[in-house]
Amino acid sequence: MNIRFFSSIVLTASAILAYVIYPRDFIRKIGEFPFLWNEKSNTTIQNYLMEYPATRCLVLTGPYQSGKTRILYDIEKQMIKRKYLTIFFDFANSGTKEDVITMIKCSIIKGLTNIIPLSSQQHKFLQDTIKDVKDNPFIFQNEPALSKTAYFLMKETDELEKSEDSIVRVLSILQMMSPNIRTIILINSIEKLSEIYPELYWTFMMVLTRKMDKIADILVAMEIQNSYNLGFAIKTDSFNVVGISGIKSPEIKLVGDRYFMKKEFNAINNTFGYHGGVFSSVYHDIINGIDLNTSINSIQIKLNEEVEKSNTLNNNQKTELCLKTISLNESEIKHFERLFRNGFLFIDNGNNILFANEYVRKLICH
Repeated sequence: MNIRFFSSIVLTASAILAYVIYPRDFIRKIGEFPFLWNEKSNTTIQNYLMEYPATRCLVLTGPYQSGKTRILYDIEKQMIKRKYLTIFFDFANSGTKEDVITMIKCSIIKGLTNIIPLSSQQHKFLQDTIKDVKDNPFIFQNEPALSKTAYFLMKETDELEKSEDSIVRVLSILQMMSPNIRTIILINSIEKLSEIYPELYWTFMMVLTRKMDKIADILVAMEIQNSYNLGFAIKTDSFNVVGISGIKSPEIKLVGDRYFMKKEFNAINNTFGYHGGVFSSVYHDIINGIDLNTSINSIQIKLNEEVEKSNTLNNNQKTELCLKTISLNESEIKHFERLFRNGFLFIDNGNNILFANEYVRKLICH
């Protein structure tokens, strides 16, 4: 065969192959990575947000980086637009008891600020219900009734330095307001609170487990990474558990909208299965100039280290977990608590024990 002719064929074939794998017209979509999750979960959450009174607390569970916190922020935006008194207790960045108290105070003030201006009915209700205060340091312009409400909420919050029981009085004031000023409390990283200020954590959980008696008019939504707590630490009908999971066909959105080429999507999916946090991490790596394989490898290395630290199972326990013969009772499941704590295992709303993603399953079950 003519060498020049053969070379021409090779070059042409290479060009076609390159086009198939890396299409020249592929322009990656740049922007916020989409949050893809099960429509059934979304419907359950939206139905809860329309409840009044709310008989239960909404609890979001799922693996690490599944979007639980992102959902809370979406709920916050939605409820502020609906003029709810929206109070977001985010314990993620708290390191001390003082941090917790400061965060609670700031969250309440922010929530009150976001409901300005009050309706005439709300103003009259607070004016008639909350007693007057002399020399009130809390001033909301043109909202004197809200100013004195803030005073009493801050007064009780300050008492948290002396006693965790003050949170009960804070919640009681919010409950008293709720028929006229609808209230929702959002809670992120409540496990962090249990480490920093355990007395406040258990007092707060006591109120939530008796929600219908204590704060029936207040909506409460929180995320829990350590879903081990769902079966035991908060075993009660007062919690409506919603498992956050990805949609069945993420490729339609992620490849169709050009966040990934099909080859990239398949490489990630074949390694991890669909896990929103992993896909988001790889996407941001790629748009920041890190190649696909390097990004995937770095996630694998990190998971290898973290799962190994969390996995203290013996062979029998590993077999029970991986063959799904384990019973959901405290005596058996306690061996897996560390894996739950880090979000590598989670319990869904059907009381099934699931792995965070396929790669985590392989690491634990190998």
